[in-house]
Amino acid sequence: MTATEVFGVPLQELAARDQVDVPVFLLRLIKFLNDTALEVEGVFRMSAGVKQLEQLRVQVDRGLDLPFAEIGDVHLVASLLKQYLMDLPEPLLTFGLYPSFLGATQTENPAAKLRTIINSLPPVNRAVAEILFLFLNRLHNNCVANKMTAQNLAIIFSQIVLRPEVESVEMLRDAPKVTAIVKELIVEFDTVFPLDSSLFKHSLRERVAQEKSASSKEGSQGDFRALRSTLDDAVLLLLERLQVLQNDLEKAENRDDVIEI
Repeated sequence: MTATEVFGVPLQELAARDQVDVPVFLLRLIKFLNDTALEVEGVFRMSAGVKQLEQLRVQVDRGLDLPFAEIGDVHLVASLLKQYLMDLPEPLLTFGLYPSFLGATQTENPAAKLRTIINSLPPVNRAVAEILFLFLNRLHNNCVANKMTAQNLAIIFSQIVLRPEVESVEMLRDAPKVTAIVKELIVEFDTVFPLDSSLFKHSLRERVAQEKSASSKEGSQGDFRALRSTLDDAVLLLLERLQVLQNDLEKAENRDDVIEI
């Protein structure tokens, strides 16, 4: 595994490398789709060319900063997101919690049960799940335009984000339950990821307003957890943090200085 590799790298390792809660590549990818794909008909349903997709994956793994806006094909970028999630060594919702998620379908209040299970995910997985399902919820809310209902999205993403470690006949039998779970996560996003327990409690816009009022002071690195309401906010804060880190690295005189950063 190279120092720049992204696909197939465990979420925790990638987030630690980027020093953020949600890996930089993934956040930029979802942010772009949030900006461009909400009203695109058939997004995630239409497949991209295998060769084109592989070319993008190779570029990402080489550490190249993909200009998504210049790719010119929203469906190709959407396929890149699916490919990234499929290539994770462990699915986003983890092998260990698979039985718990299945059990949620047997309760009177699945959304409340799912909220408890989601809160037991590793922090990076929970952060990524919150961002991903926020985006899928927005897609569902625009289904009149994009024709992608929560059911359609759940069919596509269910086996990508939630599956057992050992595949068996039971996995096929459980497929409708898994789809129902993912649909519930999309439709009941605000219940499963309530704002008062969010990893991103405060909007960046409030933070920016405060910093502008004190413009005479040196800008701070900030905390990535000071984010929640929009994916736009998430990316702006992340880029701000990365810029500070880059500036510090350029000023560092030796390896010890870099490690301290």
